[in-house]
Amino acid sequence: MSSDESLKSPHWPMPHYNLGPPDFIHALGAVAATFNSLESWLRALFITYTRMPEGAAAALFTRLDNQARIDLLKQCIEATDHSNEIKDALQHLFAGYAVCADNRNILMHAQTATVKFQRSPEKTQVLFFKPPKSTPLIANTYSPSLPRLRGIADSMNAFASFGRDLIIFIGETYNPNFYPPGTRPLRPHTLPKKPVVPRPLIPDRPSNPKGRRRPHRA
Repeated sequence: MSSDESLKSPHWPMPHYNLGPPDFIHALGAVAATFNSLESWLRALFITYTRMPEGAAAALFTRLDNQARIDLLKQCIEATDHSNEIKDALQHLFAGYAVCADNRNILMHAQTATVKFQRSPEKTQVLFFKPPKSTPLIANTYSPSLPRLRGIADSMNAFASFGRDLIIFIGETYNPNFYPPGTRPLRPHTLPKKPVVPRPLIPDRPSNPKGRRRPHRA
Protein backbone atom coordinates (compact mmCIF):
# COMPACT_ATOMS: atom_id res chain seq x y z
CA MET A 1 0.00 0.00 0.00
CA SER A 2 1.42 3.41 -0.98
CA SER A 3 1.55 6.37 1.40
CA ASP A 4 -1.34 8.03 -0.50
CA GLU A 5 -3.47 4.90 -0.21
CA SER A 6 -2.66 4.67 3.53
CA LEU A 7 -4.04 8.19 4.03
CA LYS A 8 -7.33 7.25 2.38
CA SER A 9 -7.80 3.91 4.14
CA PRO A 10 -9.39 3.75 7.64
CA HIS A 11 -7.28 0.64 8.30
CA TRP A 12 -3.54 0.26 8.00
CA PRO A 13 -2.65 -3.42 7.49
CA MET A 14 0.63 -4.44 9.08
CA PRO A 15 3.23 -3.34 6.51
CA HIS A 16 5.82 -5.81 5.28
CA TYR A 17 8.56 -4.22 7.33
CA ASN A 18 11.01 -6.53 9.05
CA LEU A 19 10.21 -5.09 12.48
CA GLY A 20 8.44 -7.89 14.28
CA PRO A 21 4.87 -8.89 15.16
CA PRO A 22 2.35 -6.17 16.13
CA ASP A 23 2.65 -6.99 19.85
CA PHE A 24 6.40 -6.32 19.71
CA ILE A 25 5.85 -3.04 17.87
CA HIS A 26 3.27 -1.99 20.44
CA ALA A 27 5.71 -2.73 23.28
CA LEU A 28 8.49 -0.79 21.55
CA GLY A 29 6.14 2.16 21.06
CA ALA A 30 5.33 2.08 24.78
CA VAL A 31 9.07 2.07 25.58
CA ALA A 32 9.71 5.08 23.33
CA ALA A 33 6.76 7.17 24.52
CA THR A 34 7.14 6.32 28.21
CA PHE A 35 10.84 7.12 28.26
CA ASN A 36 10.02 10.56 26.86
CA SER A 37 7.76 11.10 29.87
CA LEU A 38 10.50 9.97 32.28
CA GLU A 39 13.02 12.24 30.58
CA SER A 40 10.64 15.22 30.88
CA TRP A 41 10.60 14.85 34.68
CA LEU A 42 14.39 14.69 34.79
CA ARG A 43 14.42 17.88 32.71
CA ALA A 44 12.09 19.53 35.23
CA LEU A 45 14.44 18.57 38.06
CA PHE A 46 17.38 19.87 36.04
CA ILE A 47 15.69 23.25 35.58
CA THR A 48 14.77 23.39 39.28
CA TYR A 49 18.16 22.48 40.75
CA THR A 50 20.53 24.25 38.36
CA ARG A 51 18.67 27.52 39.17
CA MET A 52 19.29 28.82 35.67
CA PRO A 53 16.72 30.64 33.53
CA GLU A 54 14.32 28.01 32.25
CA GLY A 55 15.27 28.44 28.59
CA ALA A 56 19.01 28.26 29.31
CA ALA A 57 18.61 25.19 31.55
CA ALA A 58 16.48 23.42 28.92
CA ALA A 59 19.05 24.21 26.21
CA LEU A 60 21.91 22.90 28.36
CA PHE A 61 19.92 19.77 29.21
CA THR A 62 19.52 19.04 25.51
CA ARG A 63 23.24 19.40 24.82
CA LEU A 64 24.42 17.12 27.64
CA ASP A 65 24.41 13.33 27.52
CA ASN A 66 22.61 11.38 30.25
CA GLN A 67 25.67 10.84 32.43
CA ALA A 68 26.63 14.52 32.31
CA ARG A 69 23.07 15.53 33.20
CA ILE A 70 23.05 13.29 36.24
CA ASP A 71 26.55 14.32 37.36
CA LEU A 72 25.62 18.01 37.25
CA LEU A 73 22.33 17.37 39.03
CA LYS A 74 24.09 15.49 41.83
CA GLN A 75 26.47 18.40 42.41
CA CYS A 76 23.60 20.90 42.51
CA ILE A 77 21.55 18.76 44.90
CA GLU A 78 24.44 18.24 47.31
CA ALA A 79 24.77 22.03 47.58
CA THR A 80 21.19 22.40 48.84
CA ASP A 81 19.83 22.14 52.38
CA HIS A 82 17.29 19.53 51.34
CA SER A 83 16.81 16.59 53.66
CA ASN A 84 18.87 13.42 53.35
CA GLU A 85 15.60 11.59 52.72
CA ILE A 86 14.93 13.66 49.61
CA LYS A 87 18.52 13.41 48.42
CA ASP A 88 18.38 9.64 48.79
CA ALA A 89 15.12 9.51 46.79
CA LEU A 90 16.72 11.61 44.04
CA GLN A 91 19.75 9.32 43.93
CA HIS A 92 17.37 6.39 43.50
CA LEU A 93 15.60 8.20 40.65
CA PHE A 94 18.92 8.80 38.91
CA ALA A 95 19.93 5.14 39.27
CA GLY A 96 16.66 4.01 37.71
CA TYR A 97 16.81 6.66 35.00
CA ALA A 98 20.33 5.58 33.98
CA VAL A 99 19.24 1.96 33.42
CA CYS A 100 16.04 3.03 31.64
CA ALA A 101 18.04 5.32 29.35
CA ASP A 102 20.51 2.57 28.45
CA ASN A 103 17.70 0.09 27.75
CA ARG A 104 15.84 2.62 25.64
CA ASN A 105 18.95 3.51 23.63
CA ILE A 106 19.66 -0.13 22.85
CA LEU A 107 16.11 -0.79 21.67
CA MET A 108 15.58 2.45 19.77
CA HIS A 109 18.98 2.53 18.05
CA ALA A 110 19.22 -1.14 17.15
CA GLN A 111 18.68 -2.84 13.83
CA THR A 112 15.89 -5.41 14.14
CA ALA A 113 15.28 -8.73 12.43
CA THR A 114 12.27 -11.01 12.73
CA VAL A 115 13.21 -14.67 12.89
CA LYS A 116 11.43 -17.99 12.99
CA PHE A 117 12.73 -21.27 14.32
CA GLN A 118 12.88 -24.17 11.86
CA ARG A 119 11.73 -26.67 14.49
CA SER A 120 8.92 -24.39 15.73
CA PRO A 121 7.75 -22.28 12.74
CA GLU A 122 4.84 -20.90 14.77
CA LYS A 123 7.30 -19.26 17.17
CA THR A 124 8.54 -15.77 16.28
CA GLN A 125 11.40 -13.85 17.88
CA VAL A 126 12.75 -10.37 17.27
CA LEU A 127 16.49 -9.85 17.42
CA PHE A 128 18.10 -6.48 18.09
CA PHE A 129 21.57 -5.78 16.71
CA LYS A 130 23.32 -2.88 18.44
CA PRO A 131 27.07 -2.17 18.25
CA PRO A 132 28.77 -1.05 21.46
CA LYS A 133 30.62 2.27 21.38
CA SER A 134 33.97 0.50 21.69
CA THR A 135 33.43 -1.49 18.47
CA PRO A 136 30.97 0.49 16.32
CA LEU A 137 31.29 -1.83 13.31
CA ILE A 138 30.48 -5.03 15.24
CA ALA A 139 27.02 -5.59 16.70
CA ASN A 140 25.94 -7.22 19.94
CA THR A 141 22.78 -9.32 19.73
CA TYR A 142 19.81 -8.93 22.09
CA SER A 143 16.69 -11.07 22.04
CA PRO A 144 14.32 -9.77 24.76
CA SER A 145 11.01 -11.63 24.96
CA LEU A 146 7.72 -9.80 24.63
CA PRO A 147 7.13 -9.95 28.44
CA ARG A 148 10.64 -8.52 28.92
CA LEU A 149 9.90 -5.60 26.56
CA ARG A 150 6.66 -4.91 28.38
CA GLY A 151 8.50 -5.06 31.69
CA ILE A 152 10.99 -2.47 30.44
CA ALA A 153 8.11 -0.14 29.53
CA ASP A 154 6.48 -0.78 32.93
CA SER A 155 9.72 0.12 34.72
CA MET A 156 9.99 3.36 32.78
CA ASN A 157 6.40 4.20 33.65
CA ALA A 158 7.05 3.47 37.34
CA PHE A 159 10.07 5.79 37.39
CA ALA A 160 8.23 8.49 35.43
CA SER A 161 5.47 8.42 38.09
CA PHE A 162 8.09 8.40 40.85
CA GLY A 163 9.84 11.43 39.33
CA ARG A 164 6.56 13.33 38.96
CA ASP A 165 5.47 12.66 42.56
CA LEU A 166 8.94 13.46 43.88
CA ILE A 167 8.98 16.84 42.11
CA ILE A 168 5.56 17.67 43.55
CA PHE A 169 6.67 16.68 47.06
CA ILE A 170 9.86 18.77 46.80
CA GLY A 171 7.91 21.74 45.46
CA GLU A 172 5.35 21.61 48.27
CA THR A 173 8.10 21.22 50.88
CA TYR A 174 10.55 23.93 49.80
CA ASN A 175 8.81 26.32 47.43
CA PRO A 176 6.09 28.53 48.95
CA ASN A 177 5.15 29.71 45.43
CA PHE A 178 4.84 26.20 44.01
CA TYR A 179 1.07 26.64 43.61
CA PRO A 180 -0.69 29.73 42.23
CA PRO A 181 -2.07 32.08 44.92
CA GLY A 182 -5.27 30.79 46.50
CA THR A 183 -4.77 27.22 45.31
CA ARG A 184 -3.57 24.30 47.41
CA PRO A 185 -4.11 20.54 47.17
CA LEU A 186 -6.73 19.06 49.46
CA ARG A 187 -4.05 17.00 51.12
CA PRO A 188 -0.24 17.44 51.02
CA HIS A 189 1.74 14.90 49.05
CA THR A 190 4.05 12.46 50.81
CA LEU A 191 7.48 11.22 49.78
CA PRO A 192 6.72 8.61 47.10
CA LYS A 193 7.68 4.97 47.47
CA LYS A 194 10.77 3.95 45.54
CA PRO A 195 10.19 1.63 42.58
CA VAL A 196 12.57 -1.24 41.92
CA VAL A 197 15.56 -0.32 39.76
CA PRO A 198 15.11 -2.21 36.45
CA ARG A 199 17.50 -4.79 35.06
CA PRO A 200 19.75 -3.69 32.19
CA LEU A 201 19.56 -5.43 28.84
CA ILE A 202 22.46 -7.85 28.43
CA PRO A 203 23.72 -9.10 25.05
CA ASP A 204 22.99 -12.75 24.27
CA ARG A 205 26.57 -13.23 23.17
CA PRO A 206 29.62 -11.03 22.69
CA SER A 207 30.33 -9.38 19.38
CA ASN A 208 31.82 -11.66 16.75
CA PRO A 209 34.62 -9.96 14.78
CA LYS A 210 34.29 -12.59 12.02
CA GLY A 211 30.67 -11.72 11.38
CA ARG A 212 27.37 -12.64 13.02
CA ARG A 213 25.14 -15.55 12.25
CA ARG A 214 21.44 -14.89 12.04
CA PRO A 215 18.72 -17.50 12.36
CA HIS A 216 16.38 -18.16 9.46
CA ARG A 217 14.34 -15.01 8.73
CA ALA A 218 10.56 -14.92 8.67
